[in-house]
Amino acid sequence: MSHHGYLHLYGNPWYCDCKILWLQKQMVRWNLQIVDKDNINCRYPVHLYNQQIQNLKPWQMTCTKPRATSIKLGKKVTNRNVCNIRSTEITSGHHGIRLSKHGLMKFHATVLNRGGKPVCSAVQIADDWLLGLGTCWVNNITRYRDVTIRLGEFMPHSFSGYRNVKRVFYHPKISQGLNNVALIQMEASSTKQRRFPCLITSQQKRILQKHRFRAMTTVRRLEVKRKVKLRAVGFKIKNRSFCTSTGFLCGTSRLKSKNRYYLSGMPLYVDLGNNGWVLAALDNGDRSTNTSWLMPVSGISDWVDDTIAKNSA
Repeated sequence: MSHHGYLHLYGNPWYCDCKILWLQKQMVRWNLQIVDKDNINCRYPVHLYNQQIQNLKPWQMTCTKPRATSIKLGKKVTNRNVCNIRSTEITSGHHGIRLSKHGLMKFHATVLNRGGKPVCSAVQIADDWLLGLGTCWVNNITRYRDVTIRLGEFMPHSFSGYRNVKRVFYHPKISQGLNNVALIQMEASSTKQRRFPCLITSQQKRILQKHRFRAMTTVRRLEVKRKVKLRAVGFKIKNRSFCTSTGFLCGTSRLKSKNRYYLSGMPLYVDLGNNGWVLAALDNGDRSTNTSWLMPVSGISDWVDDTIAKNSA
């Protein structure tokens, strides 16, 4: 490569891993005239977001081979929680459950009352934020200090890993039914995740119903025993008129002994094949025979983004 020349590299969504390490070395070692060098920043991965490529160290630009039990999460719009997946990618995708489901367990949140009894389920969508069912919090929780949060599986008599609630934000249109959601802000923790499930859009919801996608819900036992077990249960989205006309998602699951496992707010994920897992709905507690009615998370991404941005430290 010549020692003299001009390169225009700014404005691109750079993924800063080992595949562009050669470029970073050229920027440092060679006397290249690069236009607007200070604005050549990483967009991905998340932990390197907005960092200048020229200032990175080689050990930071690594390619990690995914583990067999890891999951792939759906694409997000930068700094937003909404899924950035084109409709054509969904309709041509794989409709079965083929991606590893075990990684979804860590996003499942169990809300425990003072006596240690589970009262609600929720899903983690950011480091210190949960998305839950609004009426479950209204009906079961009067004071935040009386409840604790546990992510994933846990031992009831262990005091490690619990999170306290800082504040709860209800959607301003919660009384209209289809906005029956709440954002739960937990006390800050030093433990950080790299990625979280993204929220489907209204258009994506219609596609999932039309093509009767298979999905997965994470559920847990209602009883307090020596170990509270989480399970991943298959779910089939239905395209029935009485569901689509009301705006809800409905379907049937393979869950047996549902009274032992059923808890409002259980998250529903959809496997979009190469596009990964996306968060589609929360179980809202309504059942008709063996059919579950669920609260879709579509249409609330702007409120979620604004609330988190305004109330994060």
